[in-house]
Amino acid sequence: MLKWLLDKISGREAGPPSPQAEAEHSAPPVRTPDPTGIHWREADQERFLREAVLPRLNEAVLRDLTALLASAPGRLHPLDAAVLYAMAGAFEPTRLMETGSGGSTLVLNKARHDFHLPGELISTDPGPAIDLTEIVDAHAAKGAASLHPEDFAIFQRGEFLLLHLFSGDGEAAAGLRHVVEELLPELPEGVLLGVLGWPEEAGQADSWPEEARHALAVLLNLLRAHPPLDVYTSPSATKRVLSGPAGVLADTAPSGTRPGLLLVRLSALSSV
Repeated sequence: MLKWLLDKISGREAGPPSPQAEAEHSAPPVRTPDPTGIHWREADQERFLREAVLPRLNEAVLRDLTALLASAPGRLHPLDAAVLYAMAGAFEPTRLMETGSGGSTLVLNKARHDFHLPGELISTDPGPAIDLTEIVDAHAAKGAASLHPEDFAIFQRGEFLLLHLFSGDGEAAAGLRHVVEELLPELPEGVLLGVLGWPEEAGQADSWPEEARHALAVLLNLLRAHPPLDVYTSPSATKRVLSGPAGVLADTAPSGTRPGLLLVRLSALSSV
């Protein structure tokens, strides 16, 4: 399943791509809707993926990640799983928290153990699809709409928050809007923010409920008005660097999924 990336890491030849694959690989990256005023730092993203992510992936790690994704419900793309895992090793965050759970929780837990991270793994999810008992240090059985500023007051510089962008019903969309509007601006400068489900293709979010589309617009405005300190990766950069010219890794993903992880380090947003 992960043959192309394994070949890339080990230096083995992956074979010449087809003319169609070469054309796809050379095509310009798809941009995030309405990126005006946001500096995405594409060159820095590619550098991070090549220098911080690829060296932390080997055959055993990719085999384990594949098994974890196969055991978990949900639609986490294997490329995003690889980046999440390597990110934890690169930055060694002292706390990991996500608004949701699933394959990403399993990946972060593996990274925490493999890289000997001392911090907590926390999940807020009213109806987790996996048993979190032996995985997370703390589980808040409530949806995003029930989160309060004190839930985010624990964050310090260098910690990591994984926000699950809309992937559910209207209630989930309302919770997402609440987090983006009320809680993200209170995060301190230097927090690592991961956003799963980031739409980069035109029209990708058109079918989302109004609350979710509004939350996306607010998040874009936050990044535009008070840009992050760094943009480490976005779905288009991840796909360019980690998937082969023939898209072998992408073909192993569940049907209908695509890379969707945005990773940034925030500057202070409270003044926005």
